[in-house]
Amino acid sequence: MNNGLVIAGERCVSVGSACRDQKWKAQLVKNVTGLIFKAAQYCGQVMSMEDAAIHAGFYVEDLAKYFPGLDTVEVKQIFDLGVRDEFGEYYGLNARTFYRWTQKYVESETSRQRQLAKEKMIVEVSRREPTPAEWEAEVAENINKAYRRYLEQAPVEAPAAGTIGGQLRRMGYNPDDPLCDLGRGRESWLNAHGFQGTLKEIFDTAKAAGKRDLLDPPILQKVG
Repeated sequence: MNNGLVIAGERCVSVGSACRDQKWKAQLVKNVTGLIFKAAQYCGQVMSMEDAAIHAGFYVEDLAKYFPGLDTVEVKQIFDLGVRDEFGEYYGLNARTFYRWTQKYVESETSRQRQLAKEKMIVEVSRREPTPAEWEAEVAENINKAYRRYLEQAPVEAPAAGTIGGQLRRMGYNPDDPLCDLGRGRESWLNAHGFQGTLKEIFDTAKAAGKRDLLDPPILQKVG
């Protein structure tokens, strides 16, 4: 996962991307909990952080299932507009209300303009060379993906002989193998960032420590 797009000066991450990673999803639930708690205060309602967290959990599940294309900045905007009756009257601050707010937002002109801005930014990003920070983030995410496959220990099948994978196989590489490391690129990158040993030794050490990710992902920008 990358660090997200920067639109109108704000860094954002899509809900779908955030919810595919448990650490990011947990951070999103935490941030939404804060939004719900603040909304209750704004409306003069009494709500504990524990209750806010329960509502946040339900709402994030709805976001992941029905609105994965929304981003974290939009989630904050939905609450800002919702508590001010921009989406009509509502009764109680709960997951059902938040779902209705989100439906109304998705149908709004604000959402359409936001989507156009995201599409424009994606095109602009695709046309330029990645920055050193973006390149580092991409390498780190690729290593994390390989490490997760290594944890799953899924059977590695040999690629068909006529494919590029087959050609690599004949050279001693299997691209489906999480330990496949052309030119020792991943191993060298990890060594340069303080990890010692071969790629397998590094993966085994992290596995023994119970790490789900070899490299901790960037902290999701708070939306609250």
